[in-house]
Amino acid sequence: MTLFTTTLAALLAGTLVTQSAQVPAPKQSQPIAILNATVHTVAREGPQTIDRGYVLFTDGAITAVGAGDPPALPADVRTYDARGLHVSPGFMASMTQLGLVEILSVESTDDRAEFGSIHPEAVAATAINPDSDLLPVARAAGILLSMTAPTGGLISGRPSVLRLDGWTSEQLTVDREVGVVVNWPLTEPVFAWWTRKPADEQAKSIKKDLESIDRFFTDAAAYLNRVDAFAETPRDQRFEAPSDQRFEAMRWALKPAPGA
Repeated sequence: MTLFTTTLAALLAGTLVTQSAQVPAPKQSQPIAILNATVHTVAREGPQTIDRGYVLFTDGAITAVGAGDPPALPADVRTYDARGLHVSPGFMASMTQLGLVEILSVESTDDRAEFGSIHPEAVAATAINPDSDLLPVARAAGILLSMTAPTGGLISGRPSVLRLDGWTSEQLTVDREVGVVVNWPLTEPVFAWWTRKPADEQAKSIKKDLESIDRFFTDAAAYLNRVDAFAETPRDQRFEAPSDQRFEAMRWALKPAPGA
């Protein structure tokens, strides 16, 4: 009985530690108007800043922005006087690991990198932790979107664009794949106090990494050309996983540019 109680307490404690207290915003129930604010539009055309302006939200979307008093407001609108305050679009954090890591010293909460050096099939959105306490912290600072990217190795994986508000990883995901992260090696040896590797060893490592990247891109292109031409799925025994999984993940990076 004592062992059972101790085990249960430990499980409950672990649950309390890892479960976030954040609550995603409910669906907008009525129109909202922010009045008398300094509005930063970040517009390509028209005024960049409106000294005394308004912003109207309806059904979770901005429906009107302008200067002075709004010409008309819905009957059930909720208004906020933002005199002396600034309103701007939400910020986006690019090339971040938001949602992939919680506590650096706790390995089980760190999903930034896969084992091995080449993993284009790894997609950030797959490993996102929607219960991360770091998401509401970033959101409170005005960061509403992030491009969360895997790290490590030569080809880390594919970053995803996330909205920092939602119950599940599916709700958080705006765009599941927005590229392939390639960590390009240094082109010259480094001479600094923090490195003890001789220049010739550094040069060998750089050469090896560059050759690995070049070979993988070449093999992926050849594989995709063969699959597209003959509808085959060859296997490459050099990789731990079937090569089609990693090579197919390179379609995004190797597809021709528009107009090419």
